[in-house]
Amino acid sequence: MHIAIVPDGNRRWADAKGKKSWEGHAEGVKRAFEIIQYAFKSGIKQLTFYAFSLYNFDRTEKEKTELFELMMKNHKLLLPLAKQQKIRIVFAGRRDDFPDNMIAIMNKLEKDTANYTNKSLIFLAGYDGRDELIRAAQKLVDAGEPVDEHSFRAALDLPADLPDPHLIIRTSGEHRLSGFLTWYAGYSELYFSEKMWPEFTLSEFQGALAEYKNRKRRFGK
Repeated sequence: MHIAIVPDGNRRWADAKGKKSWEGHAEGVKRAFEIIQYAFKSGIKQLTFYAFSLYNFDRTEKEKTELFELMMKNHKLLLPLAKQQKIRIVFAGRRDDFPDNMIAIMNKLEKDTANYTNKSLIFLAGYDGRDELIRAAQKLVDAGEPVDEHSFRAALDLPADLPDPHLIIRTSGEHRLSGFLTWYAGYSELYFSEKMWPEFTLSEFQGALAEYKNRKRRFGK
């Protein structure tokens, strides 16, 4: 089962608590680790997070620096977890726009977990769904390859063996996808929570899974 998450609302949670924005992001990272650990232990095989939108590069230099430092700090926790549970880590998006030390970390995490194929943890970083489609199309044009569903899927950012998301969760009360997995989300079930991401507890996550199990997926039949 593939679960994809838009963990929205870190800054708004921090504002409501009288905290600084980086504290909201830090709390959001804690929540993500809890969800990651629970999800894979409970049998979920694929998990995708919208970690950093392509448009997040438009944020202030101060906030971007705080976010990058937070990401680099927490990779030391992520790699042991991935190795222990044999989880492949993949970063999808325009990674070249990140600082060199972050790119090195992304490359290392992918390289050190590349042989794990049963479980996958995907982080969308420097990502936008439309941008991904344009880059994939340009890749096929440059290679002179015929364009069909198979070749186009292979040119996209996410591994070709990854199934489309069965369930997409978005927090913070926003009822839209905001460029999230544009190609892959066509038949995904959607779950919107009013909770800000730092408030999205394991109980909330379990509730989303329970609701998904009660839905009937007809795929047009």
